[in-house]
Amino acid sequence: MPIEGEEFTRRLLTPLQENKLTMLLRQGADVDLILRLVASELRLYDGVQSGVYLNKPRDAKGYQLFRQAVLHLSSIQDKNNLFVEPLIFDQHWVLPAESLLVEQMATLQKEYRIEYQVERKQIMLSKRVIGRIFLTNYDPASLSNEERIRLQEEADQGADNDVSVDIRSGYPGGEWPIHGGFRLRSFHNVLNFIGQSISDDPEYAVAKHPQTPSVSENPAYTMGLLVSDDESAASDISVRFGDWDYALKPEIGYQWNREGFRLLCQIFQMTMTDLARQGAPAITISK
Repeated sequence: MPIEGEEFTRRLLTPLQENKLTMLLRQGADVDLILRLVASELRLYDGVQSGVYLNKPRDAKGYQLFRQAVLHLSSIQDKNNLFVEPLIFDQHWVLPAESLLVEQMATLQKEYRIEYQVERKQIMLSKRVIGRIFLTNYDPASLSNEERIRLQEEADQGADNDVSVDIRSGYPGGEWPIHGGFRLRSFHNVLNFIGQSISDDPEYAVAKHPQTPSVSENPAYTMGLLVSDDESAASDISVRFGDWDYALKPEIGYQWNREGFRLLCQIFQMTMTDLARQGAPAITISK
């Protein structure tokens, strides 16, 4: 279904939300490949490396640390120690008992746990809250309720397209603690990043961080492309645009470029929403 105007803006120019990233990660996709595609920068909040590090090859310092950080997350994922979970915590509110009528109490009981504190003549309302997504090297449920609330308040200071990361010492991969967040970009900017990597702003090899264990995959390009004016040189996945043929670079072993292309297709589908198809018949296919 072609898209244009407001739909184009909303679907392709709006930054991706954290739930789309986590959906891909929970399907077993490579965290470093996903973040190299959809994240525009890494923001570190504390420590000696606080600052903003761009996923942009021209920013040599920022690009190097960004690449090292996602590769470090990949090493944690390889050992099945990367958690992609929402913060779940109990929120409490205290109200004077005389401020609520019986009818109001009955209404609140539908959504809140109510505890009447007789001596203090007050009522405590409690509610289980599902908060922001965090990438961690520990189970967030192991934290105290107060610590989870603190992390939630910190995450709420960021944008809706930020995904928080909290890699702590004392857990797998904690040799290099990382505390901050990745800022996700729009699908349009993902395509721009890939296109610019062809010649305008090419990517390059970045060695892993000294504290990161060995990893099996660390290609220079997020998605390696071949550009040729000879159609016969194209691979089995190619497209012709103007006078040029664009194709995925062939690989031996793990098909990183093919996986990146598959993820790109999935991310594009995630930008689509159900539209009302006026005048189109409803068709039911029975089993």
